[in-house]
Amino acid sequence: MDQTATGTATGGVPSPEAEQDIEVLNQYLIACCVTLLDVDKDLFYKEIHTPESQKTIKNFAVERGQKSLVVSKSERESPAIEGSAPPDGATEKSPAQIVLEFSLEVAYKGPNTLAIAFLKREQYPTLDLSVHDLAKHVAVQLQVINVGYIGEDNTPFVITNTYILNSLTPLFQSYEAVRYPKDAVDEEERKKSSGSSGLSKVHAKLNELSLAILQCQQNLEIPDVQLVVDPEVRNIVKRAKAENRKVMPSDYAEEIKSNEFLQGLQFRVNQWIKDIRKVTKLERDPSTGSALQEVNFWLNLERVLLHIKEQIEQPEITTTLDILHNARRFYAVVSFGKDIELDNAINRVNGCNMLMRNFPINGLISATTIEQIGKAIEDIFERLKKSFKGMECQYPADRYIAFIEAISRDLTAQMVKVLGGMKIMELEFSKFEKILSKDSQEGVFAEWQRKLKDFREGMRQLSQRRGERMTIKTFSMEHEALQKRLTLLLAFRSQHHKLQEVIRKVLSCLLY
Repeated sequence: MDQTATGTATGGVPSPEAEQDIEVLNQYLIACCVTLLDVDKDLFYKEIHTPESQKTIKNFAVERGQKSLVVSKSERESPAIEGSAPPDGATEKSPAQIVLEFSLEVAYKGPNTLAIAFLKREQYPTLDLSVHDLAKHVAVQLQVINVGYIGEDNTPFVITNTYILNSLTPLFQSYEAVRYPKDAVDEEERKKSSGSSGLSKVHAKLNELSLAILQCQQNLEIPDVQLVVDPEVRNIVKRAKAENRKVMPSDYAEEIKSNEFLQGLQFRVNQWIKDIRKVTKLERDPSTGSALQEVNFWLNLERVLLHIKEQIEQPEITTTLDILHNARRFYAVVSFGKDIELDNAINRVNGCNMLMRNFPINGLISATTIEQIGKAIEDIFERLKKSFKGMECQYPADRYIAFIEAISRDLTAQMVKVLGGMKIMELEFSKFEKILSKDSQEGVFAEWQRKLKDFREGMRQLSQRRGERMTIKTFSMEHEALQKRLTLLLAFRSQHHKLQEVIRKVLSCLLY
């Protein structure tokens, strides 16, 4: 690639003009980053003018292939100074050391790093830093975005989902409102135009992306166990595979004589037991979080448990246990088979996933209209009803109740999201009444109440079949508060509309 930059003197030495141009970018970065990174101006001025930082900034400015410049601030503990120990009883910590870095790639650097990315706009593959052309000032050529902050919840999932929910989705919604105004275009025609232009597909894909990010984030909440095998055992198995046979005691006749080798294997097996038990004993409080988290917990737990089972059945693991057994290290072998309780955990998870597998929660979370929410609620209760039939589903009865309450929380969040996008208080009364009366009398909430009665009956029958004594408590449904609020809004606007009609009639009589 041709990496020659304009404004460079003969021999590759930057000309004074090029240096002056880069200083324009330097001053812009100082103005932005001192505030955005909350860093001392003198410190930042010093760091940005180091040779290494200037080289990075110049490459970003003049290279077509460099699309981003990332400026990051990390807080690290200051190294202890010998002979400067605090007096007895002192608890004061040394001040954090501020580290500033300039790089050309967006990268995740952990929860202790605040990072700002400067991105070139498509029409500016190289930056025009001529100060005399205000129309092409550096601020016009760049976009600025936060790609990391200091906090335990600083993950790519949280950052990206925040942008989708609070920035990108509202951005496209407002663009659609400007492009196809509700007052100027018929509702059906507006939906048709929006669909043909692809905006409705963009909304759907943004919702799908947000959902995929949440699911991926929750996948990582259950640790994926990797059973580390001793290198010597791996070599023993490898040699046996090369000869197309199983491992025999003679293959490790020399190794079994080494007490150090056996202790190493026993240590590894004990570590396997600890790691596996972290998963087999893992629990989740169903009264917290969303229904999607509950669904993903059981599905991901099954995935991790089956992966552990696959590893245990590998010849490297069985050979390790055989070596310890033949060396009469029975305690480690018996503990591994008994303490991990893997089969019990798999059976329990399989029983719960009779409900969770293909559970239609995604339809509720990705719904963009009241009608879609109503259809999702219908699908959810139908799936719950099917799980009551037969003895295959072993989902605990008390979790059913907590699960339905979590679905209520998800329903509330989605209703608020959909109704908030409609700006219902700004709608004409006829449209407002159409939305809320349909919702409160014939739609989502009424459907929920009907289905909840069937759910209670199904729970009663399930308890009888299982021989369990169960008292179904009063459900704590979060959406009931929203339902009451919407009913009050409808009554308020109905009365206001009637008042308008009365005033209009009175004024018309006075005028004529």
